[in-house]
Parts: sequence; structure tokens; C-alpha cells
Amino acid sequence: MILSVLLVASAMLVNGQTLTLDEILANHFKATGQDKLAKVNTITMTGKQSMQGMELPFVLKEKRPGKILIVADIQGTKFMQGFDGVNGWMVAPWTGSNDPQDVDPETLKSLKEQADIDGVLVNWKEKGHQVELVGMEPMEGTDAYKLKVTTKEGDIQYFYLDADAFVILKNTTNHKIQGAEVETENYMSNYKNVDGIMMPYTIESRMKGQTISNIVVDSLLFDQEMSDSLFTKPSPASK
Repeated sequence: MILSVLLVASAMLVNGQTLTLDEILANHFKATGQDKLAKVNTITMTGKQSMQGMELPFVLKEKRPGKILIVADIQGTKFMQGFDGVNGWMVAPWTGSNDPQDVDPETLKSLKEQADIDGVLVNWKEKGHQVELVGMEPMEGTDAYKLKVTTKEGDIQYFYLDADAFVILKNTTNHKIQGAEVETENYMSNYKNVDGIMMPYTIESRMKGQTISNIVVDSLLFDQEMSDSLFTKPSPASK
């Protein structure tokens, strides 16, 4: 009897591990409501970001195809960062000017990626990315499928998908800060169903094991009216 139970358990484990990449992604898209998200034209997110002892209220707006605007209140000043599908810009009062400035190439690349409402895993072949199934790893009390993504630009990311719920538990990214390569781990949790779409309401970012940022979403709205001009680089404040 004990042997039979062990054989059944082993078979279940093997079957769970023999899912193909396509099957894992299909389960992920089904679990997160990707068919519904694909029909969403705009996203409006409000929340708070905690970092360096500060709590920063923010509003994030996204619009297809590939537009994003982030507005945050930082100690009474307004920080803005936008991407209109081609150009990236920001307004950062602590630089001594309220005039919009073009962002550096690394920030531009990051904004472009963030502006993809669907994310890099959706239609990855058409986007020119490569995705590989690395295997399964234990993660914070559960098993997770580990996927390696090599983007069209050659950047490498890892995604960890819950082996049962098929939502993203963590992703790691590498980016440059002042010329140095830095790895950031982003932990997604507190998923909620919004109009049939599963969205994380808590995102914790860590570097070298230390929490550097914690985002808590207060509200998510889909398909609010947004003008394309909202994402366009504003005119200088001095004019």
C-alpha cells in the first residue's frame, strides 16, 4: 500500500514537471484572463509606493499601443515620467527645473517595456523575444516554473510562475544604474480579480535581498477615456 501511494505521488510530480512551455504559458494566460486583458485599451492604477522611508502616492496610466504615464507626489513636488510610443520624457523638480527632459536610453528602454500592457510573455515570438523553460524551483512554500526570457534587445529576465495558480510570483530583471549592472527582484502578491483579469495589488522590489520599494495598489480601472496627448512630452514650464 505504501509503495502504491509513493508511486502515485511520484507520477503526479513527474506529470506536473513535464508540462511544456506552451502548456505552462497557456495555463498562465487562462488563469490571468489574458483573453479579456487583450481587449482592454487603457489601464488606470492608483496607489502608494514606499521607499527610503517615504510614502509616495502615484497614478499610472497606460494606453494601447505602448503608451504610459506615471505621476507621483514626492514630498509636495510632482514627478512625471511618460512614453508616447516613441519618445520618453520626465519632469523631475529636484533637478532644479520643472521643464520636461528627455530620458536616458536605459530609462527609455524600461518605459517602453512597462508600456506593453500584455507583458513580454504574450506573443513573445512575434515581439522577437526568446522564452525557455528552465525547470521548477521551490519558492516561498510553493513550487514555481522558472522561465528565462531573452528580449529582442538581448536583456535577460526570469519569471517564476506558481505551479498551481499559474500567476507570476516573481520576476528578476537586470538594468544599469550609473553604468553598473544591477539585478532587481520583483515579488507579486495579493492578486485580485478585476473584471475577470487577475492583477497583483502588491509588488515588492528587492536588491541583494534588501527591500528597496513596496507598491500597494489602491484601485485599478479599465478602459477609462484617455487622449493620446496625455502621454506627449509637455511644453517647457517657462513658456
